[in-house]
Amino acid sequence: MANEVFKLKFISNNEGEFIIDEPIGFDSIPFTSKQDDKRLSRDISFGGDKDNQFTFFRMREHKLDLLLYYFETFGWESKVELIIEKEGVNNIIGDLDFFTSKTDMLEYFKCNVIQR
Repeated sequence: MANEVFKLKFISNNEGEFIIDEPIGFDSIPFTSKQDDKRLSRDISFGGDKDNQFTFFRMREHKLDLLLYYFETFGWESKVELIIEKEGVNNIIGDLDFFTSKTDMLEYFKCNVIQR
């Protein structure tokens, strides 16, 4: 995929949606495209397991301070969506998995994304 726009939507405290840089690890996630015979629509999704994680860093435009605030304030109940937009359409929407996330509380936040 190319020319994507990445967004984080912070829901728990209603901060809203922010455009961010491409999360680290995005380029290694396997994407699949499914289309039924004689149908026009396609489903694009990303596969994943515990090794397919996205990492958000302070040195990039990743809203790390807000992610860490959610981690400390709401814990595993945090509600943050990752939205991947292509050609003006939100193609992939997933929830950041704070339950299995890892962070040093200073420079990075790493988590799985649970696709809807």
